[in-house]
Amino acid sequence: MPESRFDRLTLRQKDCLRLVAQGYTSKEIGRELGISYSTVDNHLLAATQALGAGSRAEAARLFMRHAADEGGDQGEYPVGDSTGQQLPRQPQTLAVQPFVADPLPRQQRGPQDILSRLAPPIGGRDNDLTRSQRLSAIARIAFFSVLAFVACIMIIRMSLQALS
Repeated sequence: MPESRFDRLTLRQKDCLRLVAQGYTSKEIGRELGISYSTVDNHLLAATQALGAGSRAEAARLFMRHAADEGGDQGEYPVGDSTGQQLPRQPQTLAVQPFVADPLPRQQRGPQDILSRLAPPIGGRDNDLTRSQRLSAIARIAFFSVLAFVACIMIIRMSLQALS
């Protein structure tokens, strides 16, 4: 029996095509298989050329259609290495939790919400300090700000006296 173009695909190329058919990107496929995304792109390019497809998506569709027609190649072994073993670094899921911009309904928000909209925390979460710790931190900042201001005034005043 003559060798078909699908028989020329390596197991790694088949893994990559299978994951492309599931909608994964090269980076996600790389994480899934424990290889770099550029290696994934190389496997997909070789598979696309071997199948004579115009794109990686088309190659994945052709491969999945062939696997479904053959009845055995689609689920013969889990995605992994050439021995059919799961890779140890394989992540459990690649789904990203959706960002919730407004977790509380409008009625449940407090007065701090107004302040956080006017001056949102830069680069992270709200702090977990108690009220007295916050007041203490504010007092320290105010004290050192006043000291810095007084020092600047004194330096400017001494500079002006030295010039005259």
